[in-house]
Amino acid sequence: MTMIYTCALDECGPSYGRSAWNRYNGLFTAADGDPRYLSGKITTTSGTAYVALMVGRGRSQLDIVEVVDMQENLVVADAGALAQGIDRDGKVSVYGIYFDTDKATIKPESKAALDEIAKLLHNRADLKLFAVGHTDMTGSFVHNRSLSEARARAVVEALVKDSGIAAERLEGHGVGRMGSQPGSV
Repeated sequence: MTMIYTCALDECGPSYGRSAWNRYNGLFTAADGDPRYLSGKITTTSGTAYVALMVGRGRSQLDIVEVVDMQENLVVADAGALAQGIDRDGKVSVYGIYFDTDKATIKPESKAALDEIAKLLHNRADLKLFAVGHTDMTGSFVHNRSLSEARARAVVEALVKDSGIAAERLEGHGVGRMGSQPGSV
């Protein structure tokens, strides 16, 4: 194990700091006292894990976090669920439409989500939708607004071109997000 951090007693921080820690994990109250802490990284041929051990006079806590590859395709758009959301709330968030950073070109792995939106629109011929594009918070508001609008238009264009949805049933709008860079509005 490779040690990352260790401390004992007052080395673990002032009592008010340990008190704040206690609010989150229930350890090291004034009555418990005598904190000891260590964290480390374990790397083996089968993977990596991070270990944190907190020991007090009356209580202890062991946390182990194993690093694994991110699982993909866990969130899948579903035409039925989209319809229920629209009927209930008048809107729905669709996850699974992907763009590269600072681009408005739809990535191929977005096909499943777009197909479910198209399925919804084919099943409900009277339905009209606003596609609302979003961005992250990097860049200026003006740039992000333009990018989010381009992304929404790309979704509209894909549904029209690839799924045969009538263009008059769809509108694309961008909302952007204000970044924290100098010059942001």
